[in-house]
Amino acid sequence: MFRKRAAVVGMLIILSGCGTTQNCTRVSVGPAHSLDCSGQIDRLSASRYLDFDFDSSVLGMSVRAQIALTVTSGRVRVSYENADGERVVGEAAPGAPLALTEDARLRFLDEVRLTLEPVGGDASGISYQGKFESP
Repeated sequence: MFRKRAAVVGMLIILSGCGTTQNCTRVSVGPAHSLDCSGQIDRLSASRYLDFDFDSSVLGMSVRAQIALTVTSGRVRVSYENADGERVVGEAAPGAPLALTEDARLRFLDEVRLTLEPVGGDASGISYQGKFESP
């Protein structure tokens, strides 16, 4: 029973963001770290996470964040935790791109996690960019 449930959950995660690509550039100079990622998601039919990993521990508990997202069809809600542990939430729609610039709380000392949710049905043609810098 457990294996069957795990397989179904795994399939839902895979199917929720069909056709995903992401490219990242990481720069570390001494204690300063930066991460610049961009990507596309062909279709979003259920909530999913986007993880941005620095690949090394960042000093501090948060990073400066700049999040941009566009969508060609449907609406997408984006959220993440800020430095105080509160949810930062924004929404993108065709012709109304999303731009968030509030600090993001780190998970596991080296990772920022965004949650993407389709609003009112599937969304498609999603492009995003995340820029993160240690303070």
